[in-house]
Amino acid sequence: MISLINLICMIVIYITIFYLFYYGKTCNNLILVCSSILLIAHVYKDVTKMKVWARWTDYVALVISSTFMYQGYEDNIIVFIIGIIMSLGHVRQLVFNDNKYYTP
Repeated sequence: MISLINLICMIVIYITIFYLFYYGKTCNNLILVCSSILLIAHVYKDVTKMKVWARWTDYVALVISSTFMYQGYEDNIIVFIIGIIMSLGHVRQLVFNDNKYYTP
């Protein structure tokens, strides 16, 4: 059974990924590629009911979030903010290693 907070986080993550996918499809191919990677990774995680991400995925997520920050800095402030939030969540995971990316 999935908790309510995890369900809300999952919904927010998918809405965010679809926003990035749509923005990338219309304006920026690099964001389209990164959002496609995120979509595939999160669908795989949810279909297989994976509980713990591999450590290397946090480093890949930092590269992707840096791409969002760089690409969004001048073009789209929302993409820039998403990149910052992603970076904070994955840096937090690398420091604390408790599998709580965005939740307390």
